[in-house]
Amino acid sequence: PQIYIVRNGDQWQWSDETFKSIPRLHQELFVYDINSLIRRLPAWMQVKYFGMATWQLVALLALALFWFLLRTLISFLVTGQIRTVMRRLRIRWGDELLATVGNPAGALIATLVIIGVWPILRLPVQLNKIALVGLRGVVSLALVWILYRVVDLFTSWLIQKAEASESKLDDQLVPLIQRALKVFVVCIGVVFVLQSLDYDVAGLLAGLGIGGL
Repeated sequence: PQIYIVRNGDQWQWSDETFKSIPRLHQELFVYDINSLIRRLPAWMQVKYFGMATWQLVALLALALFWFLLRTLISFLVTGQIRTVMRRLRIRWGDELLATVGNPAGALIATLVIIGVWPILRLPVQLNKIALVGLRGVVSLALVWILYRVVDLFTSWLIQKAEASESKLDDQLVPLIQRALKVFVVCIGVVFVLQSLDYDVAGLLAGLGIGGL
């Protein structure tokens, strides 16, 4: 362990290794040193409400607005880039489904950026823990959402191929493949989301078994 105590006679003391690791641990947790900036804020920004200073509440609102704008921008850029590549490759299928992939991609990247700058807020420990679990949950849901929509893109390509063939069997197989892939993505996604929320899924997986999955 990086942080531990040792016994010295009848007393418990922090170990020398723990003291030496404090600067490194602080640097890992607080990448951006904003103490001097906080001290220069006006007194009314230091007033606390519900255990948080006014500047923290303002920063939370600013981050929420920043997340929305960044998600919209990234979604627009991702959709535009994919559409450009598809046109260069003369791919006609799935153009109407690109927005359904761009939106979760924007949410994924924007949330990862928010997680990166989150330590700046210096929120209380318990609130910080809950918020980070929620943000990780958003990342997991966005990944599952992306895979779910990729299935629609893939089956859109299969439908185009099936319509070009004379056989009717593949026309019946494509919807079955689409449903099977979506069920698989949802099952794996549920496990992935639960794990990101610090839920122990080992027992759940052991109970379901390979056949259940």
